[in-house]
Amino acid sequence: MMKMPTAQSQSKIRQAYDWVNNRLDAAHNHSSCDLEPSKGDFDFTHRLADFSGIAQIRLLDHLIVTTTRETSKSYSSIREPQQELFQ
Repeated sequence: MMKMPTAQSQSKIRQAYDWVNNRLDAAHNHSSCDLEPSKGDFDFTHRLADFSGIAQIRLLDHLIVTTTRETSKSYSSIREPQQELFQ
């Protein structure tokens, strides 16, 4: 069952949306410091890509961000392993 976005998440979606060029970047934090996308992350990205296609919005990427000292990389791109969603 898909949860409806909260008012706060709707506001963040509006902030991430480029109104002039019909483009959308999505990002969220993994407080666990694990940059590996979860099944839920991939499921959400698929739903967002479906919506983007219907709304004629180009989905640029879905990033997972974290703060970690173990690696120099602090984000992970779902676009990299799921290119077909971002065509």
